[in-house]
Amino acid sequence: MIAEYFLDNAIASVNIPTVEVHLSNVYKREEFRHHSFIAPIAIGQISGFGAESYRLGLRALVAHLTASR
Repeated sequence: MIAEYFLDNAIASVNIPTVEVHLSNVYKREEFRHHSFIAPIAIGQISGFGAESYRLGLRALVAHLTASR
């Protein structure tokens, strides 16, 4: 839990668009994994698609950056 506090503070401090990515579907896992410290500062979340989650997250981030030009 401590790492999540540091991570969300670090992301918030740089003020750049962030997509939260999880390889597994966190909502099919233990209850404590259902809460995200990153969600309030992320532009979106991708989860449950294995390694494809990284590609989907990157595509979403590129689309967001392109649209906000």
